[in-house]
Amino acid sequence: MAKRLVCLKLGGSLITDKATPMEEKKAVIVTLAGQIAAALQKDKNLQIIIGNGAGSFGHYAVITHHMQNGLNEPDKNMGYTYVQQAVAKLNRSIVDALLDAGVPAMSFQASSSLIGNGGSIQKFPLEVIEEAMSHNIIPVMYGDILFDTKNGSMIASTELLIGAAAAALVHNGHTI
Repeated sequence: MAKRLVCLKLGGSLITDKATPMEEKKAVIVTLAGQIAAALQKDKNLQIIIGNGAGSFGHYAVITHHMQNGLNEPDKNMGYTYVQQAVAKLNRSIVDALLDAGVPAMSFQASSSLIGNGGSIQKFPLEVIEEAMSHNIIPVMYGDILFDTKNGSMIASTELLIGAAAAALVHNGHTI
């Protein structure tokens, strides 16, 4: 039987306390990791790409460092790096919980591999994701900040990233 691919988003409001900056809901994250592990154990033909929202990590960093208008504004380089650090920190917590639950998960950091152009992703390189999937490793991507050729930077939501990955995977012959 062929592998069945599911794209799963763990929403920022679900996994973080949006009223408190940089506050994850650890018990929820651990529960979700256990549920994902159980689903993978039950269905050996299931492949998952997970995306996590940025919640109070990304939103707080974007607002605090005034990154809504992009990197083209003067002295925004520190803001760019703080946003990237904040969202990576939350993603690391998700991946840690998945690993603790026995799920072979790895972080996919969009800010290190994708470039935007006017708010759209130029090209989604699938090689790493497809290679991970070929070894039954679960890619875990997340809302991130990207360099953008028109605006200096852009916020790439989890939905944008998962959508771009899914479209590229379908183009390469995967069934979602």
